[in-house]
Amino acid sequence: MFSSAFAYLYQSEGEVADRVKMILAAFSAFATVAAGTSTAFREDVRSVGILLYSEILKDESNEIDLAGPTFPSLKVLLDLPLASSPDAQDRYQRLVHGLLSACLLNIDEMRGREGVACTKKVKNNLLAAVLILTAIPPTTKVGQAVVEHSCFLISQKLLETHEVSLTAAHCARTLIAASASGNILLRCCVKLLMPALIEYIAKMVPLVNDGSISESHASIGD
Repeated sequence: MFSSAFAYLYQSEGEVADRVKMILAAFSAFATVAAGTSTAFREDVRSVGILLYSEILKDESNEIDLAGPTFPSLKVLLDLPLASSPDAQDRYQRLVHGLLSACLLNIDEMRGREGVACTKKVKNNLLAAVLILTAIPPTTKVGQAVVEHSCFLISQKLLETHEVSLTAAHCARTLIAASASGNILLRCCVKLLMPALIEYIAKMVPLVNDGSISESHASIGD
């Protein structure tokens, strides 16, 4: 029932702002239901909500961006306290691993492809991956391979001469800022990103000096 109702909201015609509001309301309902219990049912609801949101990140059927404006919904689902059931921590970690892996796969699938919809998909999945890494509790275990591939893709996109590089720069800067909390996972991310960041800044310096790049691109080095 939930999935069919959500599909109707997602695919319905109308103004983008109205569709975004409906999607936000739908996920707010998920969060409300989940917050109303501390049993294993909370993790069930969270899982269904995350699964549905992953469909937004996977979509490339049109050029309309429904993911960016609805990222707060993803964060709300990730931020819900764990249920009191014994396996809640394990279920949450597997859910995070699956979602993060899906984001990386979505990006990999766009390799060699062009177009507004493809660019939108890469940007949104980069941003979603960083949102996940910065939103989950420090006690959440994330597979090393997934973390390394996340940082590899951010580094790769950062050094490309493409508009996605600005999004990658924003992702890198977000991880750097968040790592100041002392989170070991985020510090590991910064360490993995450092070679690409150094190369990026080295390339930007002469362009900043002659004024040939925007402040947005230059700001990563601040």
